[in-house]
Amino acid sequence: MAPKEFKALLRIGPHNIDVLSLLFGSLLGDTFGEKRKTSDGNVSVRFALAQSNKNIEDLVSTHQYLSSRGYCSSKKPKLYKKIGKKNKVYYGIRITTYSFGSLVWLHDIFYQNQIKSIPDDMYLERYLTPLALRAWLMDDGWKQGSGLRIAKTNSFLLKDLERLKCFLLEAYGLAIRIQSNGKGKMRCILPVPKKTKAFR
Repeated sequence: MAPKEFKALLRIGPHNIDVLSLLFGSLLGDTFGEKRKTSDGNVSVRFALAQSNKNIEDLVSTHQYLSSRGYCSSKKPKLYKKIGKKNKVYYGIRITTYSFGSLVWLHDIFYQNQIKSIPDDMYLERYLTPLALRAWLMDDGWKQGSGLRIAKTNSFLLKDLERLKCFLLEAYGLAIRIQSNGKGKMRCILPVPKKTKAFR
């Protein structure tokens, strides 16, 4: 029986640390989780991963990784078009996973009252692996000078960003700076030295 034909509660997947790390890192970025009620009244969750045309190759690779492990359809993701500011046209692709009853916990550690937040330190220690860090940076980061800028962290509370800052410094030797634009929006600036624990 193909993964798509399983009921959500029976899709347990391998759920190895690499798969969980990839989803964890992506959820720090633009990826979002969607809870769904199953026909038998239980709850499952699916995740939507998207990338702009600048990082399409990375998302295609992610799609192959997830589909080969039964987390999403093997069909090639479709290109979508989005109109941005000043009518600028953007292109990208989106992957939507199958629904899993066994991954509801992953949704719940990120969402408080339907608002995305940074999970507790115990989850950062376990799941913010180098693979998760890569997934986050590929999703929401871009090169700026000798470092990286991570966008769209404004949905996270400042106290949680400070926790994340402490974790990245202790775990990987990455000293991020939290920058505010004065309008309630914050970004993380990540100067990347030539040698760090994360990228050796």
